[in-house]
Amino acid sequence: MEWYVLNYDFNKRVAYNFNIFKSSKFTDGLKKILTEQNDIKEEINNLLRYCFWSKTEYEIYVTDAFHEEASKIDVYSQVAANLDAFVDYILNNKEKILLEN
Repeated sequence: MEWYVLNYDFNKRVAYNFNIFKSSKFTDGLKKILTEQNDIKEEINNLLRYCFWSKTEYEIYVTDAFHEEASKIDVYSQVAANLDAFVDYILNNKEKILLEN
């Protein structure tokens, strides 16, 4: 499974594409959600917040080339912007997610 967002590696000092399915906390929580009969969209949104919202290791500051003011974005805000498409992606790949280790 793959869903990429922009993240920042503090050690290498470089922005890179981060696959959120590489987070075991997220994938373990997602498997639990998919085996229960709850409001999937709300549960996925809550899981995304728990795993990625306002956590330093998942934040990046973005600015344009001409101004010094920067905007902070995190992994959660990038996925939340496409939450409906993300939930559809998960539901379309439910069996694959449940089978992955």
